[in-house]
Amino acid sequence: PVLGGFEKVHGLKKEGQFDAIALAVGVLPARKTIFEKLTTQGIPFTNIIDPTAVIGVNSSMGTGNMLMAFCRLGPEAVIGDNNFLSAYVNIEHHNQIGSHCTFGPSVYMSGGVRIGDSIRFGTGIAIEPRLSVGDNAVIASGVTITTNIPENTVVKAKTNFTF
Repeated sequence: PVLGGFEKVHGLKKEGQFDAIALAVGVLPARKTIFEKLTTQGIPFTNIIDPTAVIGVNSSMGTGNMLMAFCRLGPEAVIGDNNFLSAYVNIEHHNQIGSHCTFGPSVYMSGGVRIGDSIRFGTGIAIEPRLSVGDNAVIASGVTITTNIPENTVVKAKTNFTF
């Protein structure tokens, strides 16, 4: 439940009411702002990992991440801090994910992909091997990424509807 603002968090921490917190906010840039403000004020974050998630050998992650149902981290995958992975996100082997990213359901990455910081992924996205997505990009639902995406780019799905 939402208990209050930043002051309430500090009060509860002083009272020993929690050891670490997690963010349920999925909206960027609010997720990043809240995480950074509380982290710099000494409030610890924890990772929340659904029991159905699979974590591959030698993979690692920072703090404040949320992995929802049936997510998968392949071997040697690295995830930064404060990422939200919705159901069925697959981060394949040797991928590097930055911090403060949000992933809609069913985002699939091939091996060797590099994802920057503060990227918003929609639903049902596929990323080909050894590509990169730059910081602050927005990737619309239904897109298949076949080329590197520069930072601050919005990628929209093609529509071929005729009325």
